[in-house]
Amino acid sequence: MTGQPRAAKKLWNSNFVIYLLGSTQSSLGSIISGIALSFVTLEITQSAGATGLTLALSMVPNLLGPFAGTLVDRISLRIPLIVGDLLRFMLMMVVWYLATHGDVQVGLIYAVSFLNGLISIFYTPATEALLPSLVPEEDLARANGILGATSQVVGIGGYAVAGVLVSQLGAGPSLLIDAISFLVMGLMYMLVEIPQPRKDVQQNTFLADFKEGWRTLSTHPLMKHMPLLGFVTMAAMAPLNMMLPKIFQGTGTGAAGFGVFMTVMSVGMLLGSLSITALGNRFKAVPAVGAGLVIYGLCYAALSFSPALWMMWGVAFLFGAGMSFTSSGMVYLLQVETPREQLGRVFGMVFSVQMSGMPLTLLLISGFADRLQLTVIFLSCSAVLLLLAVFWMWVSRRSKAPLAAIAD
Repeated sequence: MTGQPRAAKKLWNSNFVIYLLGSTQSSLGSIISGIALSFVTLEITQSAGATGLTLALSMVPNLLGPFAGTLVDRISLRIPLIVGDLLRFMLMMVVWYLATHGDVQVGLIYAVSFLNGLISIFYTPATEALLPSLVPEEDLARANGILGATSQVVGIGGYAVAGVLVSQLGAGPSLLIDAISFLVMGLMYMLVEIPQPRKDVQQNTFLADFKEGWRTLSTHPLMKHMPLLGFVTMAAMAPLNMMLPKIFQGTGTGAAGFGVFMTVMSVGMLLGSLSITALGNRFKAVPAVGAGLVIYGLCYAALSFSPALWMMWGVAFLFGAGMSFTSSGMVYLLQVETPREQLGRVFGMVFSVQMSGMPLTLLLISGFADRLQLTVIFLSCSAVLLLLAVFWMWVSRRSKAPLAAIAD
């Protein structure tokens, strides 16, 4: 890709505002469609296993993320962004129509879930590759903080909104609202000045471009560790999601306590993102990643000692803040250290490994988790995360490259 058609002179320009609206819509749309499709599946099959398979099928395409990211770098970003939203609009319209007429089959839901996941592996690296061309370089950290904060606001209120829509209107009408939102966003992206691919991009073969992206990632002194960091941070969420319901059942608060924990954690992520926004170009990605991992690990250690209920809320808040620092630092580091023309494939490679962390860990520990004490599980997670933080800071100090994300 070349640079943006017109260099952005300020953060709040029309291109960034539309992009921000698109990111917000995408997050909310994913929540609504996820809940609606789950309930449609449950209505058809009355099977929790079928609902789980729907979720699993949406994650399978992540395995193709590196190849999708390479293709994103070879084409105009308009294609995955605009066509992606329009395709999701058509998919949701088909399910809405059949659901309201009582003709939807579970096989269709499985296919739609898989196709949604397939669209996402192109859409996600395209959005990450687009952002650096929409804002001034000195405002990139602030832009990431704003996007993170917006995402957390959607996370806090999105499930409540989606739950009300599905419960009050039904899954079918909710899918219609979701479909229309994708159509609107696809049309809005047509107003964004999106950079074109390099004129010489077709001189390389697809395989050569793929190898070039892998070489960039694997030879960089810090970025080569990003897949490992992403995998471990996502894997560390698996025991939390699996064991928290059991913990709150023991406290007598049940699902309500679990809901409060997740909400407070989202608030922590929101305030973490807002602090990054406030720092702006003073934000240092590498220390932020390390600090986030340390906070993450200490929170697991605190949970292992069965803290009082009021302490659980503090742990939840710190969990969220730590996750925000780590994820924002990783994204920012990838954005500033990766050549613009390789952003799609590098993000695709990292996210593909990262997104496999949780399902693989769930499959690994689900068979014997009930036979282990919570203390053993949480202390093990704490030890792994703290060791990873030490390793990260060690490799960052050993690095001799002039890293933009840590330069003073």
